[in-house]
Amino acid sequence: MGIPISNISWDEFNHQLKEVFGKRMRLVDDLSFNVIMRLDVGGEFVKLNDMESLDCLQYMRKMDGELCVITDYCYKKKCGPFLVDASEINNFVKDFHAEYGEVFCSTDVIVISFTDKLIWVLFHEGICWLSKGNYPFSTTLRRSIPPVAVPPLRNRYLTGWLFRNPPLAFISIVSSLSPVRSIPYYIGLHILKKNGMPCG
Repeated sequence: MGIPISNISWDEFNHQLKEVFGKRMRLVDDLSFNVIMRLDVGGEFVKLNDMESLDCLQYMRKMDGELCVITDYCYKKKCGPFLVDASEINNFVKDFHAEYGEVFCSTDVIVISFTDKLIWVLFHEGICWLSKGNYPFSTTLRRSIPPVAVPPLRNRYLTGWLFRNPPLAFISIVSSLSPVRSIPYYIGLHILKKNGMPCG
């Protein structure tokens, strides 16, 4: 691979997670707090390749500095999370299969910047989210943020969804920006009903 990669122990990881975010991780769901962005990646039946998975994560926020990266490999091999510099993350993901004998994204992927207090998650049910830590002031999600269907253009699945369902994408974007349903929300809802599309 030629990239300086190291690992930290799970004990050290959980200690840092507690220190920076006030959390311990038993399940990936434990990282769904203070969510500042969610991205619909097409549902759990849409399979993304490794670089498309990274695209989805990077679309939500640029990655900087040292990153703590967790894939299924970290659990199966009991090696602990990877430590990767953000400048090398693309090469790390691109070469992952050749280096470790399995895909980078098989179920869930977690990327954490302890310095910037950011957590990127690609969840196996087809949703990405970005959490911003502000511990000790608050570590709870104040309101539910619906997924935003704004894809990286390189992703063929998400681009197709956006152009096939512009009213629904519009509703998701508006809903994510406001804690209350606004007038544009109901306009979009009316368009969906008029076209006979299912809506909640």
